[in-house]
Amino acid sequence: MTTTKEVLDILDMYRSITFSWQRLHEGEELPEKLKFRGFDGNNETALMGYVQYFVIDLERFDELTYGKEHPYFNSHCPMLDKYKRMLSVWKQYEFDLTEDQISSVMEA
Repeated sequence: MTTTKEVLDILDMYRSITFSWQRLHEGEELPEKLKFRGFDGNNETALMGYVQYFVIDLERFDELTYGKEHPYFNSHCPMLDKYKRMLSVWKQYEFDLTEDQISSVMEA
C-alpha cells in the first residue's frame, strides 16, 4: 500500500467514525476519544504533512478539523501502528457504523 493510500484510508476511517457517531447521537458533540489525533510530528512528519495537504490545502475531510480554523495534526506520539490495527477492523464493516462497531474499531 502506498503512503498516500494509507493516509487516505485512515482519513476515510475517521470520516466514517465521525459521521456514524453523529448519526447515532444527533446534536451531541463528538467525544475527544473519537477524534482524529494526527501523526507524531517528530517520527511521522511526512504522514502529518500528507494530512495537512489533504485537509488544509485541498480542503477535504473538513469534518476532521472539528471546527478549528487552524487544525493541529500533531499527535505528539507515534500513531501509525494503532491506525493500521484500527483499519484492519474497520475494513470489515460498511461505511455507516453501529455503536458496537465504532467501539471495536477504536479498541483495535
